[in-house]
Amino acid sequence: MIEHIWTLICSSAIIDQETNNVSIFNILEQVEIPEESIVNQAMGIGVELLSLWVRSDLSKPARGKSRADLVAPNGEVLHLAESLIDLSKFERLRSRALFQGLPYKGEGVYRFLIHYQGEDEEDWKLVASIPLKVMLLNKDKK
Repeated sequence: MIEHIWTLICSSAIIDQETNNVSIFNILEQVEIPEESIVNQAMGIGVELLSLWVRSDLSKPARGKSRADLVAPNGEVLHLAESLIDLSKFERLRSRALFQGLPYKGEGVYRFLIHYQGEDEEDWKLVASIPLKVMLLNKDKK
């Protein structure tokens, strides 16, 4: 079985090739975006969704899938990404999903829902819910 350890939203992350350590830049809890950066109902911001997965039993190889959905403030669920989690050779895995824009459905709290599905399972299990507050930049602040 595979265990979800953490997921976060950041502006970027860099993995050092020598040490395999990750440097995470600008963890995002809220963003203010200029109104003019919203084009075709999409926010003109780049974000990265970074997750850490590990084997529950280090002696047993495991495989599964992860899925990231975005829930808009109005409750609309938008599917973003799905990926394979292959821990047959390694004990842990960091998964990264880069988005060069996100759907815009108004100001408010958006939630990234992280789901897991084991290799021989039919059902998806919710393992994390990560909030991101989105506000329009007040033109008076400029």
